[in-house]
Amino acid sequence: ALQRAGNLVRVAPATVLGFVDASDGVDVTVVADGVERRLRASLLVGADGAESFVRAQAGLGVESESYGQDALIQSIGLSNDHQGIAYERFTDDGAIALLPLPDRRAGLVWTLPHERAGVVEDLSDQMRIQALQEAFGFRLGRFHSSGRLVRMPLKRSFARDVARGRVVLVGNAAQSLHPVAAQGFNLGLRDALVLAEEVAAVASCARDHDGRRAADFAVESMTSDSSVAMLSAQAIARALTRHGDRRRGDRERIAALSHRLARWPKVNAPGLRGLRSAAFAAINGLAGVRESLVLAAMGYGDEVPALALEQAT
Repeated sequence: ALQRAGNLVRVAPATVLGFVDASDGVDVTVVADGVERRLRASLLVGADGAESFVRAQAGLGVESESYGQDALIQSIGLSNDHQGIAYERFTDDGAIALLPLPDRRAGLVWTLPHERAGVVEDLSDQMRIQALQEAFGFRLGRFHSSGRLVRMPLKRSFARDVARGRVVLVGNAAQSLHPVAAQGFNLGLRDALVLAEEVAAVASCARDHDGRRAADFAVESMTSDSSVAMLSAQAIARALTRHGDRRRGDRERIAALSHRLARWPKVNAPGLRGLRSAAFAAINGLAGVRESLVLAAMGYGDEVPALALEQAT
């Protein structure tokens, strides 16, 4: 799709050195192939992860909290066919998620307290698989042949404001969630879809108004003798205001759900373990409850992006 897009200029690999957000456009300085270049656009989208450089440079604040946990991530071989089903088990230490991959393999996300994660990381592959088997059980048969292990610290970060001037954040740059509910990627997709809709809408208005193409996201040029029309600051402001309003409820609700699920297993009041197990069993066994939660997690409780509705139908 990127290769077929006739109005797209790709600059990759590249390193962003900085940017200047001005009333008539945003200038981004990058280094590509050892050459420093300046690119100009109507809008800069920060989709650069939880430690977002764009977010920091734009001065967009973020609420941050460490969970005191790490995620151990790797692929695992299974003796049983997962049949395309994802599994998640909640333990006293944290959640264990197994996500289906081809060829009877699964992607493992094993959440552990920081100290315990270090101990498990230092185990041999065979001993780590044995520890995982004891923690997860045999519902997917025996585990074997683990892939490369990656350890990631887990923290929550949430930007209340996702836009300033001609800069907007999407995905983990806007919100980085605990993986317990597996919702970060879904939120990022909806961020991108809504943003695309709103920018396309103001670009369409600009074309209708002045009778020419408005070159929505295109950079100014890679040469000094060509340029593109820029969307006005007012048009960008309208698009980003609409984007923020549409995304607020979904982002806040899913971020809060993920945060509560991450904290819930750590509460060890008398009788609560049994209550937790009963609640998860009810969610798993009652189709209506499960489907309602799935639809909410897919973003159908808010104004849904048009492309998501097309896919659903």
